[in-house]
Amino acid sequence: MIETIDLFEHYDELPHAVKEILESADEMKDSYAENDRMIEALKPLGYTFDYGLCGEPMDLKRIYNNELMLLVETEGYVRVVTTGIDMNCNKVICSGIVFKEDEKYIYQDSVDSIKVICDNLCDIYPINDENIKLVKDSII
Repeated sequence: MIETIDLFEHYDELPHAVKEILESADEMKDSYAENDRMIEALKPLGYTFDYGLCGEPMDLKRIYNNELMLLVETEGYVRVVTTGIDMNCNKVICSGIVFKEDEKYIYQDSVDSIKVICDNLCDIYPINDENIKLVKDSII
């Protein structure tokens, strides 16, 4: 089991895109509907949170890609697609493989063979037409 902390307690360390979504809450609208909207907007970024009966958001956390982790465990490695940043700080589509080494998940880019340790694999997807479209749409 992966231990999580409430990332609301570490708000300053969150990515800018996550903060923008959280700050977009319209307090004049139904809090349940607003929370549901924000949760859906956060999913592609690999985050989610819960909320109580009073509608107060709590327990902001990363989403772990258990499906991809299981594929790596059974297949040894998986060809994947994700986003990255090029030298001009533009978001771009990247492809590569994910495999497990020394109990850590590693993403290796197919272009320059850079290896990166991945903590949750939430923004990395097995290559198929649907996932390529998903990643492409996240860049626009």
